[in-house]
Amino acid sequence: MPDSHYPYADQTTPLDFATCQHQLQIMQAWHCARPVLHQGLYRFINGMTGNSVASSSCRLILYLAGVPEPVDSAEVQVHPFQVTER
Repeated sequence: MPDSHYPYADQTTPLDFATCQHQLQIMQAWHCARPVLHQGLYRFINGMTGNSVASSSCRLILYLAGVPEPVDSAEVQVHPFQVTER
């Protein structure tokens, strides 16, 4: 029987730090309207949904501008925002 604080047994398993960091970067890119790299092209995130899976991790499903089908968050790359001087 699961602990009362964790109604589902898989919630006691720690999440992967690198995956969590990547998802936070994606959420920041969405919030700040920064493009992400998908299949060699920079695309803006129109929306996203979060889905929990059995492995106690959460994956993001992204809806990118110009891409008709949903995209898994693992398929995109986030590059740090860089300010260039002129």
